[in-house]
Amino acid sequence: MWRMARLGRPGMSDTQKRELWDRWKAGESISEISRALGRPPGSIFTIIKSNGGYVPPVRQRRPGQLTLHERESISRGLARGDSIREIARTLGRAPSTVSRVSFPRCAGGVDYLVRMGVGGSTATGSAVAWSA
Repeated sequence: MWRMARLGRPGMSDTQKRELWDRWKAGESISEISRALGRPPGSIFTIIKSNGGYVPPVRQRRPGQLTLHERESISRGLARGDSIREIARTLGRAPSTVSRVSFPRCAGGVDYLVRMGVGGSTATGSAVAWSA
């Protein structure tokens, strides 16, 4: 099996970027940071310049966003035939939040979730998946 070549320069991993910003915040020069990370000074400069020299805040999800575990629970509940209100009650979420996951606007609702493999392999799910 052949793999497609990556175009452009390979970027830095999140841990490398975190180390870069920790070192920058500690007062190390671009040259020192580039030697420590094994990257060209120009790459270090570009990342620092993109944020104006300020350490970016750590990214966090919105508190109201559903976790993967909650999404899986919703999918299992739908596969069992539970109502949206029942699922919402068990998760401690609003029914509207559950319905947004259950019926994506551009997809096709539960059939979409089953086709994407989220709904598990139920008898109805398999039929929907094979008919698509």
